[in-house]
Amino acid sequence: MKLLIVDDDIPTTQAVRNCVLAMSELTFDVVETAYNVVTAKEMIQEEQYDIVICDIEMPRYSGMDLLEWVRERGGTEEFIFLTCHESFHYAAQAIRYKAEAYIIKPVDYETLKDTLIQTVKKLIQQSEQTRRSVYGTLWLEHSERIENTLWREILFADTVIGLKIDKPREEHIKANIRFDIEYQLVLCVVLNTNFTQNQWDAPTFRCAAGNVVGEILFGTPSLARVFDYSRNGRVYVAAIVDAAQENSARCERLVQVCRETLRCKMTVYLGRPCSIAQLWERRLFWEQMDLDNVTRTISVVQSEAQILPQEESITLDTAQFAETLRQGRAVEAVDIIRHILDTAEHGGLISAQALHSVRQDVMQILFAYLMQEHILAHELFEDRNAKQLETTCSNSVFDMLKWVDYIVKRAIDTVTQARQGECVVEKVKRYIEENCCKDVTREEVGRYVFLSPGYVARLFKQETGKSLRDYVNECRITRAKQMLAAGGRNVSEIAASVGFDNFSYFSTLFKKYVNCPPSEYMRKNE
Repeated sequence: MKLLIVDDDIPTTQAVRNCVLAMSELTFDVVETAYNVVTAKEMIQEEQYDIVICDIEMPRYSGMDLLEWVRERGGTEEFIFLTCHESFHYAAQAIRYKAEAYIIKPVDYETLKDTLIQTVKKLIQQSEQTRRSVYGTLWLEHSERIENTLWREILFADTVIGLKIDKPREEHIKANIRFDIEYQLVLCVVLNTNFTQNQWDAPTFRCAAGNVVGEILFGTPSLARVFDYSRNGRVYVAAIVDAAQENSARCERLVQVCRETLRCKMTVYLGRPCSIAQLWERRLFWEQMDLDNVTRTISVVQSEAQILPQEESITLDTAQFAETLRQGRAVEAVDIIRHILDTAEHGGLISAQALHSVRQDVMQILFAYLMQEHILAHELFEDRNAKQLETTCSNSVFDMLKWVDYIVKRAIDTVTQARQGECVVEKVKRYIEENCCKDVTREEVGRYVFLSPGYVARLFKQETGKSLRDYVNECRITRAKQMLAAGGRNVSEIAASVGFDNFSYFSTLFKKYVNCPPSEYMRKNE
């Protein structure tokens, strides 16, 4: 069972998550968090959650907006709302869109636990009722869909509380699902970074990949035993085939067709023959194996021995890498990482853990290098590209090199600009000129050019002979002169509009820079 927690208050979100994970009475397979409604919508589009614990009052969009959106798109997720105060309006909306519960903050642990237990019981009952209704009344009309639902239940048995796959039920017999033969699991995996570069969106790609898998493995577009899903930055398509078939050649063909038609690199895991009750365990096993398969040099994997790395670590020559950075040789710095990864790959040492270790070493050296240059590393790597590449860098050697190439070049380019003081000062001037009417601080200016506040202030003074505050005041007075000459507003209004909340201080500064009071300047330019 899958749970999503949505709250803009991070401490509350983490506290609720910890409470849920600590519950001995309930076990959730997935407990994920989102800190705004926009992110929650993206996650719901990617994953099917059973329960959503959601704050009502959030910036931009409320929890009620999320519930309304879910219901409009046909979602059946059970909503448990959190709120700081009771409101008839919210309660009415919650009832209208069939919310499950309404809990007042601060959240009481026992209340939350009891609510979740009742909600899970309700979901289990609804599932059983739906199964009986669908399998009886609509069998002929929806037989393939029903068969798919039964197989999905078997393959994802670990996600259903209390489900046992030890003997066939009536609906299994009706669907001709046999428990007395062996099956093989075929798990097809494509990294998100592999298909998004071809401008596929995840739902469309999953549908297309599922169709291809059905055609190649079963020779028919029937999808009764084909299941697509997304997690861990990957698209998975799982298929259950009879072990009596010769499946290895079909898997090789599947890889080739996906490369030619979908223009993506697919890794296929072909499991050993097993009983129907073991299929879900094989799925979990190969999902975990795939997380550690960072080389992806073998297209069809039939044994974990083909991809398991040796138990040795990868060693980065940190001194050589740091020196290359200091000399501004970006290409050579990236080549150092490429060389150790190539060497490790040929030696069978590459794993997800090894890539994580390389990532830690690279980040540590980069942060030290940037700190020596007075550059704010955490601000420099906050852009969307850097975050996205860092998220996926441990998926494969290719993704790791893409991330290293991006951050190394960005760091060296920024250091080069910082060493060219005039370039930095011009950027600072432009920023101040555009924002002088606001409360411009050294910290804001430093973040804009990725330099520490003290360093950027000293650099500016050294290059211009003026302090940052003096230049801000100079720009404000220049802006005030333009507005005074234009007329139409009194002096106090103009003082406030250019950033001065003290009229006396404004008059003093204006006289200092212009050699006359602001009122006299206005009269002269009327």
